Amino acid sequence: MRLPVIFGTVTTIALLFTSLIASTNNANAAQRQTARIRNSDRLAQNSQQQADNLLTAGNQKFGTRDYAGAIADFSRAIQIAPNFEKAFYNRGV
Repeated sequence: MRLPVIFGTVTTIALLFTSLIASTNNANAAQRQTARIRNSDRLAQNSQQQADNLLTAGNQKFGTRDYAGAIADFSRAIQIAPNFEKAFYNRGV
């Protein structure tokens, strides 16, 4: 009669540890996801900043009549930020 009680206790402890490990893994996964989102946001900001810098450089080249250089800068800005309307417009001009 003692064996079933011990078995039941061991089973309960095993289930508790399994549940604890699962919740720890979920918390770690949530932290990793949050870190990925933050890194993604930083990369997007850096990309947009690079595209803005290329737009400025292209505008300066356009002002000095270096049209090929301006087009190259605008095109590179579009590659970095595909939804950058100003770069599309300026390249078209």
